[in-house]
Amino acid sequence: MKTILRFPIALTPLSPIHIGCGEYYDPTEYLIKNGVLFAFDPLSVNLKPSDLQKLGKIAQALSTKDIALFYQNNSDLYLPRANALVPVSSSFESNYQKRFSVDLTRNTKPANIKVINQCLADRTAYFYGKDGLSQAYIPGSGIKGAIHTALLDRVNCGQPRGKKDDVDKLILHGTFSDSPMKQIRVSDFLSLEEFTATHILFANRVKKALSVFESGIPNYFECILPGQPRLFRGEIALEIAVKGNQYAYESLKELFADLNRYYLKRFDKEAQYNYSNKWLQGMHLLLSSVRNRLDNGTIALIRVGKNNGAENMVLHEGIAKIKRGKFGEASTTTTVWKCDFDGQCLPFGWALLELDDSHSLNLEKLLPLPTNNAELSKHLLSNFLSLRLNYQAQQAEHQARLDEEEKKRRAKEEAERIRQHELNNLSENMRSVHLLEEKLQTTNRAVKPGTTLYIETMILLEKALSWSLDEQRECAQRIAPLLKKRDMYQGKDAKVLKSRIKELKHE
Repeated sequence: MKTILRFPIALTPLSPIHIGCGEYYDPTEYLIKNGVLFAFDPLSVNLKPSDLQKLGKIAQALSTKDIALFYQNNSDLYLPRANALVPVSSSFESNYQKRFSVDLTRNTKPANIKVINQCLADRTAYFYGKDGLSQAYIPGSGIKGAIHTALLDRVNCGQPRGKKDDVDKLILHGTFSDSPMKQIRVSDFLSLEEFTATHILFANRVKKALSVFESGIPNYFECILPGQPRLFRGEIALEIAVKGNQYAYESLKELFADLNRYYLKRFDKEAQYNYSNKWLQGMHLLLSSVRNRLDNGTIALIRVGKNNGAENMVLHEGIAKIKRGKFGEASTTTTVWKCDFDGQCLPFGWALLELDDSHSLNLEKLLPLPTNNAELSKHLLSNFLSLRLNYQAQQAEHQARLDEEEKKRRAKEEAERIRQHELNNLSENMRSVHLLEEKLQTTNRAVKPGTTLYIETMILLEKALSWSLDEQRECAQRIAPLLKKRDMYQGKDAKVLKSRIKELKHE
C-alpha cells in the first residue's frame, strides 16, 4: 500500500539559468535585427527557383558569410518564419555585425572557423509552444538531480569514499529498483506566460577571484533571466510506501531541508568568488527575509542547469572527487563559470523553489535583480506576431493570385481540349475554315491586301469554290462577316472577294 503526496511548486530564477540541450545557434540558421536573434529552419522558407539555385551554390562553396548575407538580403522571407526570438548581448551582436555585415567593404575575407565560433551560442532546453516559438523550461530531471546530491551529502555525513565506490548503494542502501530516489517524482517546470523570452549572455570560465570581464575568448549562452517571480510552475510528488527505502522522503519539509542544508552552504562559499556586490547584497537580503520559510520547509534554495561548477554536484567535507585534467583529482576547483548580466558579474543557476500556495511572499520586492523581462516578452511576441500576420496575409494574397492563374490556365487547357476535339470531328475543308476564322477573330487590326492573312483568305475562298454545296455555304456564312469587320474590302482585290463570297452563298 502506498500514498502519493503531490506538492505544487513555483520556481523563481535568482541568477541566469542555462539548461544545456546539446544544440546551439549557428549563423547559418539565424538573423539578428535590432538586438534580437531570429532563429529559423532555412528549409521552411519557400524561395524562387533562381534564389534557391543561388543559395545552393553558396552552400556548396561552404561560405558561412555569404549564407548569412543571403539571409539578410532576404530578411522579409526569413524573419516571419522564425521559431525562436532571443535578445542578444551587445558584444554578441557586435561580433555578428563585424563578421557578417552587409557592408562588404568592411570584411571581404571569408569567415574562418574561429570567427564563426564567436557567433555561436549554446541553446537552453526548449519546446515549441502553440505559436510555433521555442519556450524555455526547466527539466524535472535537473531538479531531481540536485535533490539526489543533497540527500547523498546529508546521509553520508562526510564519510570518506573511494573513487570507484557505488555511492548510492553504500550511502542510501538502495539498488536501482528500491532507491529512495524512485519514490520522488519531479515534473518539468513550465512557464505560464504566453511567451518566455530568454537572452544570450556573454560568459567565461575564470579563476574564482577574477571577474568575467577579465576573461579572454568569449563564450555565449542562452539564459533564463533572474528577477521573474514564480516564472515556472511544476510539481514534486512523494511516494510514501509502507516498505519504502529508509531514506525516502515522507514530507516536502524534509526534502527542502536537505536542499537548504546543501545549497545555503554552497552559496556562502561562492559569495567569496568576486560576484556583483549588488547581486550579493540582494541575495543576502532575500535569504534573510525568507529565513522562517527556509526553516519551516516551504522554500528551498537550489542550483540547476549547466555551468554551475563541479563543487555543486559532489559530496563535500573534503571527500569530493573532481577531475582537473592533467592535474588529476581534487576536492575543489580553481575556476568557475561567470556571466555578464546587464554589466554585472553573476553566477549561473541559482533559483528558489517555493510551495505554490495562497500564502506566497511578495517576492517582487525581495528579488536581488528585478527585471522587466515580462514586458519585454510581451513586446517581442506582439511585434513578431504582427510581422508574421502581415507576412501570412501577403502569402495568402500571393497564393490567391497563383490559384486564380492556375484556374485560368486549367480553363484555357480545357477550352483548348474542347477546341481540338471539335476540330478533329470536322472534315478537312471545314477544319481549314474554322482555323482561318480563329485567325481573323483574334487579330485586333485591319487585314490589308498583300499581308499573309489576306493572301491566306483569298486562297481558301478560291479552294472553297470546289467544295460541296453545304460546305461552300457554311464557309461563306463564317468568313463573310469577318471580311467586313477586318476592312478587307479594299484595293484591287475587293471585287474578287465579294464575287467569291456571293458564289459561295449561291444567292
